Amino acid sequence: MRKRASCLIRLFKKPITIALLSLFSVHSHATIHKQDVKCLAIAMHKEARGEGREGMLLVGNVVMNRANKRKKSVCAVIFERGQFAWMKEKKERYNVSKASLDLSRWLLVQEEVGKRVDTAKGATFFHNKHVRPMWVRRMQLVKRYKGHLFYKEK
Repeated sequence: MRKRASCLIRLFKKPITIALLSLFSVHSHATIHKQDVKCLAIAMHKEARGEGREGMLLVGNVVMNRANKRKKSVCAVIFERGQFAWMKEKKERYNVSKASLDLSRWLLVQEEVGKRVDTAKGATFFHNKHVRPMWVRRMQLVKRYKGHLFYKEK
């Protein structure tokens, strides 16, 4: 195992790549499913692609918080009826950027190894700042970021 890791480190000189390789080699039992990576990437892309990395991470953290709270998979949370407005599009294929896929995969790995930093401060809901859904009355605002407001239950 050590010999294999040192060969990989020689191939990839970038510190980020080395850190990711070490995560995967140490935690080879990781239970990250491709479907969850894709589902999370879709949500992050559809909701916050114009808000950069931080905006997409906030959306991803909300989805992860909700999945953990409800003890459901990421895909189950995202495809629950009435959760996201873009679900009404009813497209068979959702196109996402490579950046969304990479960020989604990174966030799921962080969750798997217990290192995820919840930038959403425990939020399990969010909405665009131009709308005011009825459910906000029973929520506590925890963060504002560009075009979104993030909430957790009171």
